[in-house]
Amino acid sequence: MNLAWMPNSLTMGNLLCGFISVIFASTGTPQGYMVAGLLILGAALLDGLDGPIARALKVDSAIGAELDSLADCVTFGVAPG
Repeated sequence: MNLAWMPNSLTMGNLLCGFISVIFASTGTPQGYMVAGLLILGAALLDGLDGPIARALKVDSAIGAELDSLADCVTFGVAPG
């Protein structure tokens, strides 16, 4: 079974969590902030898994590295701000 898609899918999940957390945080409610925080924690988990899984599967791509950088900027740069 070819699992080469898995690391980039985890990175996309990280990016999606970041975007959605921005939406929830922009509501300005305590509940919105709580959901945004939980989404950022989930994104951190996904961010921690994508690299080791890529190395374990021996999958390496330039687009994966760029996607990971973008996801980190959105999730850990924009969302908490």
